[in-house]
Amino acid sequence: MLPAKKKAGPEVAEAAFNALDDSHAEFALDTLATVIRSLGEHNLDLAELQPQEFAESCDRWSNHLLSLQPVSAEGRPTARRDWAGVRRFVKERRQAEQRVVQKSMGDMRDVVSTFVQSINSTFKEEQQTDDQLLTRMKDFCTNIDQRTTEEIKRSAVVIALELSVAFERRKAKHERQLEEMGSQVDRLGDRLTQAEREKSIDPLTGLYNRRVLDSSLKEALSLKHQHGHPAVLAMLDVDRFKVVNDTHGHVAGDAVLKALGDALFRCFPRRSDVVVRFGGEEFAVLLSHTGESDGAIAIQRLQKAVRALEVKFNHSVIHVTVSVGVAELQTRQSASSWIEAADKCLYAAKAKGRDCVVLGSEL
Repeated sequence: MLPAKKKAGPEVAEAAFNALDDSHAEFALDTLATVIRSLGEHNLDLAELQPQEFAESCDRWSNHLLSLQPVSAEGRPTARRDWAGVRRFVKERRQAEQRVVQKSMGDMRDVVSTFVQSINSTFKEEQQTDDQLLTRMKDFCTNIDQRTTEEIKRSAVVIALELSVAFERRKAKHERQLEEMGSQVDRLGDRLTQAEREKSIDPLTGLYNRRVLDSSLKEALSLKHQHGHPAVLAMLDVDRFKVVNDTHGHVAGDAVLKALGDALFRCFPRRSDVVVRFGGEEFAVLLSHTGESDGAIAIQRLQKAVRALEVKFNHSVIHVTVSVGVAELQTRQSASSWIEAADKCLYAAKAKGRDCVVLGSEL
């Protein structure tokens, strides 16, 4: 019998990694970092597990593996990689996903089980009632020729009353069951609706998430193709956001993102405006029925609002600016190429000195 294989601990992983030559070590690190980042980019869209926050954690762990950046907000760069932390992070996430999925499946099974039990109970009780009524009818029909008219009349009246009472009880019971099942379905529907809404909302800023942007881009492309309606996409990024995190901590960085989310919400109040937290400190704004020039005016209003923000954290007041790239939707353009065009303008705004807007027509 072969001896049980022992699990390799973090010390073994560190020793194995150090034993690799530079090219293999670099390849192994890049592969593992890519796997971790992919877990965040394609994680289960379960609102209870805050997918956006998990994606950001995956980015931090990936950066930690590649460049020894700190994983926590209060941490500092270290000389060694936290292999045990990587294992724990992935394992705990997988266990959390398993618990949520099992609970959801359990809830669904409970609803189905209750429904089936209710139907079975109804059928059994109704079968008993039907059997009793059939017995009464058989008794009534037995030797009917030997009964007097008065006896037949009395028996018929009694059976008619029993049938009437049984049918009324059955009707009332069915109505109660339908009402109860309707309430269960409504409660389940409310939970599903709430879960669906939460899947579309970024938990930190309260803005829409990337999922909503993807569907909105498709609608804008369809309107452009069918009716020629213009639309612009603005990609904006908080300038020097890393400095905010390094100076004040990640909690302060979150406060800045929340304040920026509020400013975006105020500056784009139209029902057709789609304001999204794209990821990290990057946001996106989709303006339907809007051309490049009008979109630029709206974005400039946002820039003024952002410059006026005073994010108070502990005893400090944090000021930030944003760089923005604006791209108008072109005929036959795909959603991905539209995002790339807006990103290109955003990079140009960063290169131009930040705190400015670059339009697609300027490139």
